[in-house]
Amino acid sequence: MEKFSLQENEKIIGRVDMHYLQENINGSFYVTNQRVCFKGNVTDYLYMELSVSETAGYDTGRFMLAHYVRLHDIYDRYKGHKHLYKFTGLSVKKLCRYLEQAGINRIQ
Repeated sequence: MEKFSLQENEKIIGRVDMHYLQENINGSFYVTNQRVCFKGNVTDYLYMELSVSETAGYDTGRFMLAHYVRLHDIYDRYKGHKHLYKFTGLSVKKLCRYLEQAGINRIQ
């Protein structure tokens, strides 16, 4: 498997194992001081990559017994509307702490 590669002057804040609901795939969610990324475990493909400045915020919710976090991007240049990226897993609280440390605020 290919290792997650950092850009220049980038530092990892945290990594958690999550499930990307839209693609129905398990993988690793990386939060750095410059971007947030989701990389699939089996495919090693980067399914989501947003810079911190492209991220409007996040919110959390619950469906039945499963907690989830939704990441909001600011604007999709090609389609003209916002995207929501929805992730679930046992590490939702930890992921929220990492997002806050990166400067991504919770949307109320």
